[in-house]
Amino acid sequence: MKKLVFTLIPFPFQIACILLIGFSLLGNWGEFYHLFELSSHFKPQYFLLLLAVTLCLALLRKWIWVGIGLFGIGLNALSLGPYYAPTTAIAGNSDPLKLLLANVYTGNRNQELLLDFVQQEKPDIVVLQEAGETWLEAFRTLRPRYPYVVPAPRDDPFGNVLFSRIPLKRSQVVHLGPLGTPSILIEFVYREQVVSLLSTHPYPPVSARGAAFRNSQLDAVTKFFQPYPSPRILIGDLNMTPWSPHFTRLLDALNLKDARIGFGILPSWPTTFSSSWFQIPIDHCLVTSDFQVLDTRIGPPIGSDHLPLLVTLTL
Repeated sequence: MKKLVFTLIPFPFQIACILLIGFSLLGNWGEFYHLFELSSHFKPQYFLLLLAVTLCLALLRKWIWVGIGLFGIGLNALSLGPYYAPTTAIAGNSDPLKLLLANVYTGNRNQELLLDFVQQEKPDIVVLQEAGETWLEAFRTLRPRYPYVVPAPRDDPFGNVLFSRIPLKRSQVVHLGPLGTPSILIEFVYREQVVSLLSTHPYPPVSARGAAFRNSQLDAVTKFFQPYPSPRILIGDLNMTPWSPHFTRLLDALNLKDARIGFGILPSWPTTFSSSWFQIPIDHCLVTSDFQVLDTRIGPPIGSDHLPLLVTLTL
């Protein structure tokens, strides 16, 4: 009986090891089926769980399974590693470009939290998503600092509003994708170069139909934004993590890089979980290689189910 019990003890850890590696690999086929893509979003969680499972298998002296566990750990570490690789600091930059992205959540009536954060950080450009008329009204107090406003507010989750301290050469509300929800394009001069910035918020992939809507909008964003010369910035709640194959395809198609690289995973959603280990990064700032990223970080809670993303750049 004791021998049987000892034989069965490793079994749950072995099953867990197989499942975690399976889910780690399954996300690679996310372009073919939306449920496969869902498994791509949890690389940090797979990494930590495999670490714990492999440690337990080592304590049980199941060395073959330890090797399998280490394979799974390495597999996820390859995806996570670039986000923690050290970056080269740039000295003497007295004129950085600071961007703030905040999905404010349609049901959020506590505008003071975000207003305080904006006044504290003083970003050059503020992008609000899921913003309605109440957010336009709330930001009136900051209009002396942000005289340039591109409004596309809505009472549903697809409102889009942009505030800028920097004069705009061009601003346009564009309707991309099958649902025609508003995205915002602006052009402005920074360090004697014309920068194009596009703010977009695709449909959440909560079903096969939702995933198709999101992917169609990403395709429309690519087609629309490709002709614009560098430097370019794509910013928004993209409703996918950096490990989605659709994210990789978007980066490749537009020749962009993730501003998170070198600064950590920085999960931004959902705030219903207080620990960042239960959150995932779906709010993004993607830039062309012309830009050097000085800093990327997550802001404090603002009453939304998302945390704000603050990015500092230079050319």
